[in-house]
Amino acid sequence: MTREPKKTKVPIEKTITLQGGFEEEVAAEFRMPFVEAEDGNTLSKTPQKVPGGLLGIKCAEIKNESLRKACEALFEGKLAGVNATTELALPTPPESLSSIFLSEASLDSTFAL
Repeated sequence: MTREPKKTKVPIEKTITLQGGFEEEVAAEFRMPFVEAEDGNTLSKTPQKVPGGLLGIKCAEIKNESLRKACEALFEGKLAGVNATTELALPTPPESLSSIFLSEASLDSTFAL
């Protein structure tokens, strides 16, 4: 019997930096290939706190403030707290592969160029 992985939404509370650049527009295709940062630090490794820690207890939903703070200290603190860190799924593709392309439509409204 296999178990489905549990999914948890992790709010972005700390800034994650995406850096790189765009090559000149590919005239025939009207798009600009995105190029990773030269130093390889294209996406910052910024840890984000996972709500509820290892057990996934939703402390934010507790209405009583003192109980909520106790829950956060216990389940989201140093003992059982968990951080999630975003990373690029693929390294820079070799030149023989297609470049990664970004368009305004593919970007979230909170992302600014």
